[in-house]
Amino acid sequence: WLNYIEFIIIITYGAEKINGNPDFFWKKSFGFDRIRHDSTSCIVCFTKKCKKDGTINVPIGRKNNSIIERCVRDDGQEAITHYKILNEFCNNDITYSELLINLETGRTHQIRVHTAYIGHSILGDSLYGNKSNLINRQALHAYKVEFIHPITNKQLEFIAPIPDDMKLLLN
Repeated sequence: WLNYIEFIIIITYGAEKINGNPDFFWKKSFGFDRIRHDSTSCIVCFTKKCKKDGTINVPIGRKNNSIIERCVRDDGQEAITHYKILNEFCNNDITYSELLINLETGRTHQIRVHTAYIGHSILGDSLYGNKSNLINRQALHAYKVEFIHPITNKQLEFIAPIPDDMKLLLN
């Protein structure tokens, strides 16, 4: 099963948590409910002032008539995102922020939906925000994931360095 985890880490451009149905086989069988997203780096476009840190606690569900897009909705599933601004920088009079994101829940598109909900979509996110000429993808990178191995009970940690295109944004 570890090869499966490594495959997921590779295809998601970082150390990404397994998201899925709460009854997902791996979670139920191997204890993946104990996975913690300890730090996820992302760049968010700020066009107005925002608190330096905070918690976004609003439910997320599937958007009507879409199989992909999610939105904040009263009848959605609980979704809790904690954020902290690490750095702020300007480019062409637009202020951007590097965030540290910690998830309590793991809903589909949670970070993207929550940051857009507070008016600060992820840079380059064409589904929940806008494309960017600064980066040709979402400026979202899962830096580290930790969890307890379901068989050995040992703490495992996977770290994926910040990709070059995001390093250029941060420098």
